[in-house]
Amino acid sequence: MKRVMVSVMLSQERHQWLHEKRVEEVDNLVLYVLNQCKNGDEGGLVDLRLVAQHYSCKVTRKFIFNRRYLGEGKADGGPSFEEEEYVDAIFPFVIHLYSS
Repeated sequence: MKRVMVSVMLSQERHQWLHEKRVEEVDNLVLYVLNQCKNGDEGGLVDLRLVAQHYSCKVTRKFIFNRRYLGEGKADGGPSFEEEEYVDAIFPFVIHLYSS
């Protein structure tokens, strides 16, 4: 199994094949952060931890389902209510899964 993971899933070819999907999500991330800085109610403050969590979930969702959002996204490129709940549920699960 380890050999398959290294030779197939973590190969250079697979990394290059998925490059466009990662770039698309990074472009969306930069647009969202820029909109938060310009129009933010808190004087342009952005929670980078939350942004990084949403980015990692979006990239994974884009790889698996070829979708960016769960439901409808916000006009500024931010996560929807469903997506915020999803991320809030996934990260504690992953932390507990790998805690032992």
